[in-house]
Amino acid sequence: MERLAPSLAFDPFAPDDVAAGFEVSVALFARPAPREQQPSAGLGEPLLLVRLTVAGGGKTALTMVQGPEGCCAEMVRLNAPVDVTIRAPQSGGEAQIRGQVGSAANPNTDGPTLAWLQPTASGHRTFIALLATPFGTQFDQDGLLRVARSMRVVDRGTAAAPILLYWSTFTSHDPSGYRLFAAARSAPLPEEARLIDRAGQIINSARFEPPKPYDCLHAAAGVAAFAVPRDVVDAFNSQRGDSGYRVEARVASAWMPVELIASGCFATE
Repeated sequence: MERLAPSLAFDPFAPDDVAAGFEVSVALFARPAPREQQPSAGLGEPLLLVRLTVAGGGKTALTMVQGPEGCCAEMVRLNAPVDVTIRAPQSGGEAQIRGQVGSAANPNTDGPTLAWLQPTASGHRTFIALLATPFGTQFDQDGLLRVARSMRVVDRGTAAAPILLYWSTFTSHDPSGYRLFAAARSAPLPEEARLIDRAGQIINSARFEPPKPYDCLHAAAGVAAFAVPRDVVDAFNSQRGDSGYRVEARVASAWMPVELIASGCFATE
């Protein structure tokens, strides 16, 4: 989370009280456009997604969503929400923190959800939601409250913000037609980008071109289109977290690391 913190327009928080036995993935995804502006161009402000999965390839037990105040009303809806106290007022002046816990829309697939606004030193509150699943039985209401009460602000450090690119995929009936797109929201554009697998091998590279008006990322300043095998598209589409691939962008003569933002937009022919 410290690596991603400089990319965010809000203060992110990390929990100190999480049971052992989980693997953690951290990723960025685009803030959804308001319903009246759909379909989205997939270039909203980046929000934070954290997933805890059972170690050894198990199911997701807990999902955490974070963003600026007002970001996520349509994303996190609670049935019959109940007010809860996350932190009581302290004699030293620390304010009370209240949240709401409730069941998710589909009780057959989701567990309890806890959502609240976390105060920050900047005065701008961070929205945080903890969404449990049936595979995280320890994350009942009391378990979610324990996690919430252990949240600490993530140090942004002094590092410069990384290059941000939004990704989407194209699934084709033609084996040679699969594409992964990486888009820059604004100029100046990198000269080119390259896709690298977990072993450090370059899968493909591409230059940035103007987007087509019918593409998912049509509002971008430029898009790099990687021709890729189907398994690469499947890896990205299967989860919004760590796909096992990374992207680097060339600026002048230097290859720079990229933080990818899931646009939430996919195309199929």
